[in-house]
Amino acid sequence: MRSLAHATPRYIYYRLIDILYQKRHSEYPWLTPQAIAILESWLRPHDVGFEWGAGRSTLWFGSKVSHITSVEHDPEWFQNINEKIRTKGLSLKVNFLKRALDAGYESAIDSFPNRSLDFVLVDGRRRLQCIAHALPKVKKGGLLILDNAENYFPVIPKAALPGGKEDEMFVQGITEGLHAWRIIRTTNGIWDTVLWIKPVDADVD
Repeated sequence: MRSLAHATPRYIYYRLIDILYQKRHSEYPWLTPQAIAILESWLRPHDVGFEWGAGRSTLWFGSKVSHITSVEHDPEWFQNINEKIRTKGLSLKVNFLKRALDAGYESAIDSFPNRSLDFVLVDGRRRLQCIAHALPKVKKGGLLILDNAENYFPVIPKAALPGGKEDEMFVQGITEGLHAWRIIRTTNGIWDTVLWIKPVDADVD
C-alpha cells in the first residue's frame, strides 16, 4: 500500500480540488487546468502534433487539431483507446501507434521532418529520452509539453533530478537544449505540467 507520509493538509486540499475538477472535466487531458487553458487558446484547427502516452489527451487533441500521432506501449491500453478513437470518429485524425519500449518507442517521432510539428506532448515512458528525440521536430514557435515535470526538472522547489533513474549528464544536455526556449510552468499543487515554446528568432534545432 502506498505510504501516506505525503498526505499533508495542503496535499489533501489540492487532491480534493483535483478530484472535483476531474469529475467536472472528464473529457479533458490529465494535465494541470492552467496548462489545458493555455492549450485551448493556443491550438489551431490546422495544427499537427505528436504525443507519447495515449489516453484522454489523444481524444481531446484529435477533436481540436488537424492530425495527431500518438504512441502507446501497453497493448491492453492501446486496444482500449483505439476503440474510443473509432467510436468518436477520429480514426482519420489520429495515427495511433503501438510501440514496445524496446522496439522503437522513443524513436517513433524520428520519421517526421525537423521543425514540422506544432506541438509534442511527452506523457508516457522514458520521458527524457522522448524529449531528446522531440526537440528538433518542434516548429519554431511550437510547443513542447511535459507532464509530471517535477519528476524530471527542478521547476519548483520540491522537484529534483531523477538521480539514479536517469543519467545526470543526459538531463544536463536536455536542459541546455531547452535553455533558449521560453518556459511556462504550471502546477495544480500535486503535479506540474511545463510548456516550452521554441524560439522563432534563433537558430535552434
